[in-house]
Amino acid sequence: MFESHRRRARFLAATLFSTMAGIGLSALPAQAALGSVTSASLSGDTLTLVVGADRLLVQVLRPDIVKVDYRPGGVVDPPTAVIDPAKTWATGNITSADTASNPIVVTTAQLTVRISRNPARVSVFDATGALVLSEQAAEGVYADGVKFNHASGQAFYGITGNPVPWAEKDPKQNLAEGMQRNDGGRVNANMQGDGGAPLAFTNRYGLLVDSIDGDFAITDTALEFSGVSTRNVAYYVLVGAPRQVMAGVAEISGKPAMSPKWALGLNNSEWGTTQTEVTSIVQGYRDRKIPLDAFTLDFDFKAWGEDDYGEFRWNSTSASGNVNPNKFPSGASGTFARDMAARGVMLMGIMKPRVIVGKAGGGITAQGQWARTNNCFYPGLADYMEYFSGRPANDVDFSKQTCRDWYWQHSRTLFDGGIAGWWNDEADEANGFIFNSLQHTNMQRSLYDGQRAYSDRRVFSLNRNFYLGAQRYGYGMWSGDIESGFGNMADQRTRMLTSINIGESKWGMDIGGFFGDPSSENYARWMQFGAFVPIYRVHGVDGKQRQPWVYGATAESAAKGAIELRSRLMPYLYAHERINHETGLGLVRPLFYDYPTDPNAANITSEWMFGESLLVAPVVEQGAASKQVYLPAGTWIDYTRGSVYTGPLTFSYPVNASTWQDIPLFVKAGAILPTQEVLQYVSEKPVRQIDLEVFPTTARSEFTLYDDDGLTRAYENGVFFKQRITAQRTSTSVTVETQAKTGSFSPALTHYIVKVNATVGTAARINGTAPTRYGDLAALKAATGEGWTTGVDVYGPYTAVRVAAGVARTVVVDGTPSTPPTPPVTRVLEAEDAALSSGALALNDHPGYSGRGFVAGYWNSGASTALTVQASTAGTYSATLKYSNGDGLARTLSMVVNGVRTQITLPATADWNSWSTYTARIPLNTGTNTLAYVYGSGDSGHVNLDSVTIAP
Repeated sequence: MFESHRRRARFLAATLFSTMAGIGLSALPAQAALGSVTSASLSGDTLTLVVGADRLLVQVLRPDIVKVDYRPGGVVDPPTAVIDPAKTWATGNITSADTASNPIVVTTAQLTVRISRNPARVSVFDATGALVLSEQAAEGVYADGVKFNHASGQAFYGITGNPVPWAEKDPKQNLAEGMQRNDGGRVNANMQGDGGAPLAFTNRYGLLVDSIDGDFAITDTALEFSGVSTRNVAYYVLVGAPRQVMAGVAEISGKPAMSPKWALGLNNSEWGTTQTEVTSIVQGYRDRKIPLDAFTLDFDFKAWGEDDYGEFRWNSTSASGNVNPNKFPSGASGTFARDMAARGVMLMGIMKPRVIVGKAGGGITAQGQWARTNNCFYPGLADYMEYFSGRPANDVDFSKQTCRDWYWQHSRTLFDGGIAGWWNDEADEANGFIFNSLQHTNMQRSLYDGQRAYSDRRVFSLNRNFYLGAQRYGYGMWSGDIESGFGNMADQRTRMLTSINIGESKWGMDIGGFFGDPSSENYARWMQFGAFVPIYRVHGVDGKQRQPWVYGATAESAAKGAIELRSRLMPYLYAHERINHETGLGLVRPLFYDYPTDPNAANITSEWMFGESLLVAPVVEQGAASKQVYLPAGTWIDYTRGSVYTGPLTFSYPVNASTWQDIPLFVKAGAILPTQEVLQYVSEKPVRQIDLEVFPTTARSEFTLYDDDGLTRAYENGVFFKQRITAQRTSTSVTVETQAKTGSFSPALTHYIVKVNATVGTAARINGTAPTRYGDLAALKAATGEGWTTGVDVYGPYTAVRVAAGVARTVVVDGTPSTPPTPPVTRVLEAEDAALSSGALALNDHPGYSGRGFVAGYWNSGASTALTVQASTAGTYSATLKYSNGDGLARTLSMVVNGVRTQITLPATADWNSWSTYTARIPLNTGTNTLAYVYGSGDSGHVNLDSVTIAP
């Protein structure tokens, strides 16, 4: 099964170009460039221009969004699936308009639109008067596209994700180049793990075109979108920084519904299981106290291949054609799902877009007959031998409402049997045939619309690609059938961020890899990485196990620590689930969303913001003893160690290469970070107390805590709990305010522990009254009412106050800020993590190194290894270089400290597999320093460098 699955993938790659030619956009008739404006009229926020027989509508949707709609001959098609059909827009956005001038000018608080009359060309400027986009004079909007000029020197994002590597056929895309799309690219979602959006944006603005598929061509000063799928050409210009643009895209295209709370926990997915095995695995999690919230079932849970709708039934039978009969004997009755729910585990099940058309004994199946009679098979796709059953199958055409309704009616039995989430697979291709970009979207739309009409339970799904608009349908995405290994794991970071840049905020991956066998270290680091993505799910090919204990005690401990950390952060995660629903901004954001003018953040994919307050840089390098981290401007606190850093700063963060326990995670100063006790599943017991970790600054900061029942859509009718919390420091006190709650939901929550960090409190007041003081934090948490205490932890001195939740409270802590902990004095900096240049390169072909390798290449004159060294205070420090010199003679290098060169001599080692050390005393300034080892003029080079240890 596994080999045939892999062969199909390779076949698909080989046939991709020829197949895609069959789904290309139909040619539209040639159209002359738009002529001159003959009349202009303004009605409300819509300007209508008559240009000969054509119409050009300019509609201001918001002060920062304008829609331009070119209608050749007055013809207009309905909006595509990109656009939210339920969206309505407020009026009164235009602050001034002059329809008699040339150019015609329309102004809002955030942008200005200028339309030249001869020829009719649209230009958009921001509030400062700087050009955003200007239709080209020679040919602006045309039959199936539009051409713009833009200012030079801008980086572009969006357009397309990155599919599994073998499926990438867009010559403009290169995973190694990161998130940016400065050449443009194809817009489609035809491939496994891929995504597309007719959206390109910069750190100042965005362009969204209403089209299914198309192509962006971008140069330093020009941008063109071609291949618009409708007869009219409608585009939207959004002005603002990336967060504002992406929130605007969500307003246009639709915001995600809230996922059930359990979908934020760990999900164990497995192919090749039975009811007995799944029960045993779940018990394994419970016995080891490793949190687990969901289990996803592959082919095994269905009566796959069984005559007449077996694809839609639990595998609780042994009828004709069933590939692996009766694997889940209690599934059909719902008993198995109820047992799993009682253990805190919700079930997801795989769904395929195809149905078996050939009976085991010959003849056509009932589902095959119905689909054929009702024209519900995908156009142009012939029956093919389905790899799991070995019998003829065909795929449903989900673009048709009748077919979607039919698919749901038969899927409903699975929902009734306890399937709480849908895992939609392979609606990107079938037997080498590539589906259109909306096949996955429409497949999930079938289940979303059907379930919403049938039940008030929230809809959640995983799908193997994404096209903008799908987010309206309870739509999560995973990155496809990836391989194990450190390199493939590392690639998922960029693939996640490019998916987020096209509007898919709910992204996940097969942790551990679908194919292959991850090493224990690979698995442990992948579980840590996975804890900081939106969907946390392990999976492997048929028969592969991905439970933490399978990979040894060290990996199990590291994985358990990551899972428990995510559980502690659940109040933070769930509050961001609400933010995602309200704004379209997801839990994970590329760094440039929050730091749009920072050039170091513009294309960094090794780290990201995890919500509003956390920055994470997971370790994905084999054998790493350190991790290169960049912190943008501001103050950052090491979540685990308490050290305080001031950005912008690039530094080497030490991690343990043996225990794999370290996750570089930093808290943004000003954060109000809610945490809870570790739960084995989200509904294990009522959460009556939440800790608020407060890191106050002189600027007022805020956080809105959110909760609801976690399962139903009652939140859509105001049945939720929201409470806004603010914090601010002065030179003598810290004030934390909780506003009265909104919403009609009453959670179990009764109190907060407001822990004001780095503050030596001398007194505390709640609404002006001094509460009871307790001896320590444990006593305070055990109290029945309000109170306060002080203590010391990794962040230094703190003052903690217990206050009632849900009601308005003003907490004032008198006291001064404490001196923050400084980063560790002794640090090991791995050479391979440094900036390498002029021929220096990382290798691992000699044993005895630390980290993931060592630096060679010092046979090249000019080779350099440049490290960043942080010092909390100025002074003289020891720099101990670990090196190898198997040349038999002493060799020299230049050691350059903050630009000052000293030649050092490195004695020979026994051979190239032996290592020695050389220690020098070096002067360091407070803050950031540079230390480089260079094969410079007068040096003899020819050494290998492993690491440098900095100590007082």
